[in-house]
Formats: sequence, C-alpha cells, structure tokens
Amino acid sequence: MEYRLGRFGVGESIGKAMSIIIDNLPVFLLTGTLVGLASRTLTPLLESLGPLGSFGSSLLATLTNSVYTGVVARFVAGKYLRPDSLAGDAAKVIRSLPLIMAAAVLVSLAVMGGLILLVIPGIIFSLGFYFSTTIVAVEELGPVAAMKRSWRLTKGHRGDVFGLNMLLILIAFAVMVALELLGRLVSPVGVPGLAKATSLVTDLLSTIITGGMTAAASTVFYLGLRTAEEGLEAERIAVTFDLDGIEGATEGDPGSAGS
Repeated sequence: MEYRLGRFGVGESIGKAMSIIIDNLPVFLLTGTLVGLASRTLTPLLESLGPLGSFGSSLLATLTNSVYTGVVARFVAGKYLRPDSLAGDAAKVIRSLPLIMAAAVLVSLAVMGGLILLVIPGIIFSLGFYFSTTIVAVEELGPVAAMKRSWRLTKGHRGDVFGLNMLLILIAFAVMVALELLGRLVSPVGVPGLAKATSLVTDLLSTIITGGMTAAASTVFYLGLRTAEEGLEAERIAVTFDLDGIEGATEGDPGSAGS
C-alpha cells in the first residue's frame, strides 16, 4: 500500500490499519505473539499469589498493552514517514515504556474518576485523552504533556474519536466471537492437550488482531489529525523521529512538530 499522509476518517483509518497489518504481517505476528505469551505465561503465576498477585496481573496487563501499543504506534508512524525498522524503534519504545505506562495509568485514573463522579465526564476524558499513549510513543513527550496534547488535538473531533473507538470495540468483539467459535470447531471434545493448545492460539490471534488493529488504526487517525489540524507534511512530522536523511526535514521550525 502507499503510505501518504492526509486527513483520514474513521472508516479510512481502520481500512488503512487492516492493510498495514496484512502488508507487515510478520511484524505483527512476532510482536503480538511475544506480548501475548508473556501475558499468558505470567498472569496465572501472579494470580496464584492472592490479592497482591491480582494487582500484579493488572500491572502486567498495563505493561504488555503499553509495549504493544508503543511498538505498533512507532512502527505505523514510521511507515508513513519513511521505510522504518521495528528493531530500531523498539529500543526507543523500551526506553519510553515507563512514560507510556504512566500515561496509561493517569488516563485510566482520570476516566475512572470522571465515571464515578458523573459518568459523562469520564466519557469526555476517555475521548480527550484517547491518543495520550500514542503521543508518548511517537513524540516522546511526558505523560502529562501527552495528555494535554491529546486534549488539544481531539478538540472538535471527539465525535469522530468516539466513532473510531466504538467501531474498534465492535470489531474486537466480532473477532473474539469468531475465534471462540473457531476454537470449538477445531478442538475435539475429550482431548485436553489439544484444547489448551487451541485456546492458546486463539488468545494469541485475538491479541494480534484486536490489539494490533486498535493501535494501528488509532495511530493512523492521530497522524491524520496532526496533518489536518497542524498542516504538517511528512518532512515536518519526521523531525519527531530525528530523521536526518529526509530532504526538507530541517526547513521551517522543527520545534513546532512536537509542540
């Protein structure tokens, strides 16, 4: 597919995300499998520790989701800016991981607080801060700065963000139902070992498809918002990635790309 920046609508963002996953399937399979296996292996061990283990498993879920979101966000954004390598950006994601996790936790707390108070504020917070972790991963901002930037960037577009979120939830639900049905069809009754293997495969596929789709579509939509709202072209956004070899990348005011 052609990676050209523009103002992407909800359906177009999801369509492009699907094309990105298909075109780069080995990357998503490898990353999603590693994340899924880590979660699948460690979660039962943590839950066996009692209340403290439950907290640990929640923290692990935040960690694995943050890793996958960060890697996918930088990979997808890199595809729109230049041919990029997952390995090169993976190191940056690892370094930014504490900030990505902090942003995820702060957003969750803000949304939970809003829901407890009056439901509607929680929904508004979830939409306004929707791109916070993506912004931390791509622009390498701190969690609070990323939340502020997400709030400004989504202003006037929160209806579209709501539509994107709802459509991704419906897709995730449909994928999980389809994988559950597929697992029951291919797993013979009375063969426990095969049943466990099938369950593992379907869980990993769910992580790869739903997690990858959500992160990729959100990143595409975020880049579209930046292009529309800030008038940025690929060369100017590329400053965020410290890309020295792109013609015109140093023209204008580079600092404005991360403002």
